[in-house]
Amino acid sequence: MSTLAEKLSKLQSEERRYFFQSPFHLMMAQRWERLEQILTDIEFIEAKCSAGDPYNMLEDCNRSLACKTIPAVAAFRQALSLALPAVVSRPEWTMQSLYNRLKWIENLDPRSRKQLRKAEQELHKRGMWISTEGPMPGPTGEGVFSFPFSIPSGIQSVSAEKNSIAIGNFSGKVVIHDIATGKEVKKVSLEKQRIVGALATNMVHTSE
Repeated sequence: MSTLAEKLSKLQSEERRYFFQSPFHLMMAQRWERLEQILTDIEFIEAKCSAGDPYNMLEDCNRSLACKTIPAVAAFRQALSLALPAVVSRPEWTMQSLYNRLKWIENLDPRSRKQLRKAEQELHKRGMWISTEGPMPGPTGEGVFSFPFSIPSGIQSVSAEKNSIAIGNFSGKVVIHDIATGKEVKKVSLEKQRIVGALATNMVHTSE
């Protein structure tokens, strides 16, 4: 049986892009219930991460949470954030990684629990996988926070000291946030240049 990610890979790039942008369109239309369904759909998250967009998936959650408090979305956002190293290096582990984070959240809502049961069934169909027998290392709620990016961003970099994050986009804008508070530390606009990478320091890499 094909996964959602495999089915989407057969679509034209414009069709895939429109599909992955659906959370933004739902947010703009204030269709909160449908937005919650999409952002807590493990198959959708897996498909977007497999397409190389885990950071944009987090940004979808950040934007939505900035507009409306949705506990289930906050829980999935937290799980994805904690699982990010595994998801970035091995996107095919996305469903397994999210499942192992989410199943230990005690106050998870019934709809999200249903998503976990669906994910468990899908993982069994795929063959061997790892199911944790205890909570994964890392925060379980205390000290976990999120803040919306101040600009649309497809490029992010955390400083070596882990105390700030630089976000940039292809229009030439760079904003550095303090991770502890979420506040803007510095904002730069690079005219007539396209950002191809950013460091959360005084350096920004660009190309003409």
